[in-house]
Amino acid sequence: MPRWIKHWEVESMSKAGLSYKVSQADDGSWGCSCPQWKFRKQPICKHIVEVQSQLKTTPARFNKPHLEPTMTIIEITTDSPGWYW
Repeated sequence: MPRWIKHWEVESMSKAGLSYKVSQADDGSWGCSCPQWKFRKQPICKHIVEVQSQLKTTPARFNKPHLEPTMTIIEITTDSPGWYW
């Protein structure tokens, strides 16, 4: 089972005050806490796509002044044992 090593919080575009956790595992795989990824087991969701897109644009730390994201993303931790979907 992969170990989640990087995590980002992505604010929902449709529900104010709601956010989802996007994680990357040590094997390079991705996961999200949104219903589409969690229950439908889609290999990718719009939250994962957004994080990947932001990482390509600004890999260091999501330099917000230089971004115009469609979703607000905040990197919250790089290693958080005990995170389970």
